[in-house]
Amino acid sequence: MPNSAPKSLTVALSVAIGLGLGYLAARLMSVVDDHLIELTMSVVLAYGSYLIADHFLLSGVIATVTAGVVLGNVGPGRAMTATRADAIDTVWEFFAYLLTAVVFLLVGLAIPPARLLGSLGPIAWAVVGALIGRAIVVYLLLGGVSRAAPLPGLAERVSSGWLHVLFWSGLRGAVAVAAALALPDDVPQRALLQDITFGVVLFTLL
Repeated sequence: MPNSAPKSLTVALSVAIGLGLGYLAARLMSVVDDHLIELTMSVVLAYGSYLIADHFLLSGVIATVTAGVVLGNVGPGRAMTATRADAIDTVWEFFAYLLTAVVFLLVGLAIPPARLLGSLGPIAWAVVGALIGRAIVVYLLLGGVSRAAPLPGLAERVSSGWLHVLFWSGLRGAVAVAAALALPDDVPQRALLQDITFGVVLFTLL
């Protein structure tokens, strides 16, 4: 059954689920003194928040990201020690490495190179749009604000050299590709959207 709720309500409810589950997980971790149990709880939180939101026809991705942000900010130093937080981060970093490899393997199976060549025009426009958006965020927002009013934690304004590095290091990778591959079959221009997404990611990789 399709979700007929307004997009803003869908996003708000998905964020609410992530906030609630993330805070609950942090509270439970605060009474646990075993890093393996805490790691298990983080895995349950990641997949559980997605499944719960998806069950109610909401955004599982938004719920999971929100839950992760909450746990990442509340957990270290509060719900768990820094040492146990580092241990969990190491395991999740390894998971992310493996899943990224799997995602790009799926890309190779789902999107043949010949199909990308037929979508060079839309991919080029998408790359230009991504670069313009990145330039606005890095040079106008970050650079402008750091010069007008230095941000908390910054002793001085961000130099132009670092702004150039930030601009070119805007890697859009596995998450965008996974989202494109997960599009339902009935989405209009699904194949073209996948081609554009992978084309932009390929550009940023190279």
